[in-house]
Amino acid sequence: MVVVEGTLDAMAIAVAAVRSGTAGRFCPLTQSGRELSAFQLDHVLRLHPFPPVIAFDGDVAGRESALRHAMAAARQGHAVLVTTLPGDHDPASWLAEKGAEGLGAWAVAGALDRSRPLPKPIPGGTYIATRPLVAETISDPPVRNTSNRPTL
Repeated sequence: MVVVEGTLDAMAIAVAAVRSGTAGRFCPLTQSGRELSAFQLDHVLRLHPFPPVIAFDGDVAGRESALRHAMAAARQGHAVLVTTLPGDHDPASWLAEKGAEGLGAWAVAGALDRSRPLPKPIPGGTYIATRPLVAETISDPPVRNTSNRPTL
């Protein structure tokens, strides 16, 4: 599941996934904005056994909102993956520029399975909240964030 800010972002991910033959790997969701209610976040966390990916816009507001939701999920004991795009992109503009190859920005659900290779990071980085108040940063090579807060 990939939680995005807007309907066009969700549609762009769905269309790119269909065109690339990977529609079964992506389920974009939106509530049309950056803020999820506690009920909505709880519902998203329970929809699938893999952690959802929060894929908000790359601007400061999108990054701050994604961090708030990741921390709220971590406080409940849930893992959430957060991807950040460069500041001038949202998921729709990212895919318009990169094509189906840009889907790799959100194909990180397997990253929690250490038997699978980590994906190549996107510019801006990919952050994974794996347990309450702890995060790892996927980079090349992997770097562990030992602080108690993810960094966006």
